[in-house]
Amino acid sequence: MNDRRVLGLLILSTLFHTVFAPEEDHVLATPFFRILSDQAEQIKNSCVVEQTTRTTPITKEKSDWLLLVYMAADNNLNYFAWHNIKQMATTGSNKNITVVIQLNEPGANKKTQRYLIEHNKALLLNEDQVAAGTKLNTGDPNTLINFCLETINQFPSNHIALVLWDHGTGYLDPMRAKVMNPHELFQLNPSDMMLELNRTDNDFINQIDYTGYLRGICFDETYHSYLSNQKLDYALKTICTNIQRKFDFIGLDACMMQMLEFGCLLQPYAHLMVGSQEVELGAGWNYKYILAPFSEKSFSATEFTDHIVSCYQRAYSRITHDYTLSAVNLTDISALADNINTVANLLQQCLKVQEHNSVKYTLANCRSKKNCTCFDEPSYLDLGHLYNNILANIGNFKLKTNQETIGQLKNELENGLKILQKTILANTKGKNLINAQGLSIYFPEKNIHISYPKTPFAAHNNWANLIQTFVR
Repeated sequence: MNDRRVLGLLILSTLFHTVFAPEEDHVLATPFFRILSDQAEQIKNSCVVEQTTRTTPITKEKSDWLLLVYMAADNNLNYFAWHNIKQMATTGSNKNITVVIQLNEPGANKKTQRYLIEHNKALLLNEDQVAAGTKLNTGDPNTLINFCLETINQFPSNHIALVLWDHGTGYLDPMRAKVMNPHELFQLNPSDMMLELNRTDNDFINQIDYTGYLRGICFDETYHSYLSNQKLDYALKTICTNIQRKFDFIGLDACMMQMLEFGCLLQPYAHLMVGSQEVELGAGWNYKYILAPFSEKSFSATEFTDHIVSCYQRAYSRITHDYTLSAVNLTDISALADNINTVANLLQQCLKVQEHNSVKYTLANCRSKKNCTCFDEPSYLDLGHLYNNILANIGNFKLKTNQETIGQLKNELENGLKILQKTILANTKGKNLINAQGLSIYFPEKNIHISYPKTPFAAHNNWANLIQTFVR
């Protein structure tokens, strides 16, 4: 770590103590400096954990919501896990919501724990497994399946939400089941004392392996595994088949998962999706803010996801200009994918009959980092910004034949923006990402990740063919 970053973090630490502490003990959650393990233990110990022996399982009357949080903290985000649990416990479970977490922490001997979160306490649910010293693998789909099915059966509710808590890599593969801590990507901007992503280092993309075929979330360093998209698809399909319903929403408390391709994967299993296009700060979502209203009322699914987005803005707008969170209606995402399929087909037709590489040069300009919003993984582009750029520059297309294709393309781009606007239910972003509209798409500049053509989205959508044509 360079001297400037060290100085910035020291200044920031003082800032958090003086400015943010009165409203929320934010300093314990800040992702911008490495929290020592003894601090993490203090946080854990401040949240009372009841582990008394019981002859019958814990039961609770039916609530309106069941919130399942799958906390894959067997990695370098473990410092933040118990702080988030403490946030949840400020409200805890009640008649409006039941909160259950499953937690994995670092170490082969660290037992997997499942808790019912109540006001100021966490009640251990899997005493037998803990007593037996059971360490589960969060990268095993059966671990997620069992957590969801057993908890849904034990705590009936009208609505069910699942949050996947951990690192995420969007739609690209990690080199291994170990990734960098997000706070290492940030540096202090002394002009306004706000944290900003260092976009010159490309640190995140350097962690990506261009030889694999699995994309992932929920990393487990003990087992050197993670939930690939294939594993997650299997797990969600199994869960939803058993409960004979979709999740009301799936939340992604992880980095860069809010992508069109990932939304298409989740669409059969959830009505809504909440996540970030950008690297998500290490402290993740503020569950104190999120759960507080449930002390007095419940929400519809749309109201709940809108509220989560609003809470994210409240938590981070005073800290950094590099944040995003959005809520997406997965019911409409199929129409958006169909539109992208048509747009890609029309762009391919234009590339085939272009004069002087005019279409390729225009597309390169439209998707460049200079002109289009991208994220810490630069091949992830904001879909809405990309569409607007192509529309604004479509006059630069010079075709030998099929001039009518340009008019058709313009109509489809305009239609796609309307669908996108309908699909994005809520969206927040910092000023450095002001043009981020809520969904990303993969569009590399030079090389296609070897895994991308093998994904279900690419197998059924012309977008993959377009980018293959573009990078030749």
